Amino acid sequence: VEGKGRLIKELQDTRGYIDSLGICTVVRSGYGFTEQPHGRVLEYLTGLELTADLMKIGERIYTLERLLLNREGCTRKEDMLPGRLMKEPLPEGQAQGHVMDEGKYNRMLDEYYGARGWDGQGRPTQGKLEELGLGELGAL
Repeated sequence: VEGKGRLIKELQDTRGYIDSLGICTVVRSGYGFTEQPHGRVLEYLTGLELTADLMKIGERIYTLERLLLNREGCTRKEDMLPGRLMKEPLPEGQAQGHVMDEGKYNRMLDEYYGARGWDGQGRPTQGKLEELGLGELGAL
């Protein structure tokens, strides 16, 4: 359980900046794009030297998405798994018989929110918004 929240954040930030390039996932993987070529493509498209800031770009994207979801009423409740996964054993597959432990899930979610700089309800803190240059959006 420990470390998964931070890992998910890093994977999402990576996907955030990669997806912002507008390159199809199938084509991207078929040509073997890695982080560095993505950085060069992004620099070419924007004319800015951004390679060192790619993860920050992804973090800004996910934080902005979360602000919009918060504005529409999404909070921690919507980040919870469906009740069936918390109560009913999985009927088949590698995790057959497994039931997600709600306490573990909540600890992972707390770690994830902490890694993102969000409060306990999944709202970005004003400090995190300021850090990302999104401070003026705190009132969304």
